[in-house]
Amino acid sequence: MSNKSHNSKNLSYARTKDQYQTGNCLRKYQMNQLIYAFLYTISTESKLYKAHPDWGQGGVGWGGITLDLSNPDVVKTIEAQLDDFYARWGDFEWRNDSLFTVPTGGDTVLLAQDQAFRRIMQNFLDKYPKSAFQGVNGGGNYVGYDYARYSSYSSALSFRWIGKELGDKICNAFLNK
Repeated sequence: MSNKSHNSKNLSYARTKDQYQTGNCLRKYQMNQLIYAFLYTISTESKLYKAHPDWGQGGVGWGGITLDLSNPDVVKTIEAQLDDFYARWGDFEWRNDSLFTVPTGGDTVLLAQDQAFRRIMQNFLDKYPKSAFQGVNGGGNYVGYDYARYSSYSSALSFRWIGKELGDKICNAFLNK
């Protein structure tokens, strides 16, 4: 199931009958849904952006405005959204991509944004230990030892950027084919 936050007009997510039924079916087999959500990227048309345009410091990210994670109120809002997802779907795997750091005032702000995201990720996993995190941020550029430790999966390469033929060769090499 895909649920991209940057396409949301109001940062509220439909609890569709299909998503609910899919979650119930997966849980029968000890599996959870994958919810694809860049919670730090929002549309300029969203209610959140209209209420807090100053939170969108740093310009345009993939598909929207990147929120400034050095702002504690932004962090609280993202954590509340994860709580809402859990309330709607139970345990799930949170997948994201894009960039969660955006230059807004030097390296200190970038470091604060990075640290805030890692706290969000850790708090999510501590609060919901049967849920998981799947990180593909910036083509894997954000993956470090601590980030990888919390991820059920991390991608360091996006095959769509390199073409199918080369991507197939790389996959086959990993699979020893």
